[in-house]
Amino acid sequence: MNDGILGILNYALAKEIEGKDFYKTKLKTVSNIQLKEIFSMLVEMEQGHANYIKKLIEKYENEKKLDIFF
Repeated sequence: MNDGILGILNYALAKEIEGKDFYKTKLKTVSNIQLKEIFSMLVEMEQGHANYIKKLIEKYENEKKLDIFF
């Protein structure tokens, strides 16, 4: 099960990075200021998600458990 948890977290991290990269690419291609602001916010949001998942991975690797509350 341990590999399953890390597998899920690494998959989620990859998807967040993929999303961030997608929005960064779109940010460079649009000229509308409002769209640029939206894509910029989405890049930041995806980076925040990636940072959170990285912390979860580190915590799990160090403690072999996760306490996640929503």
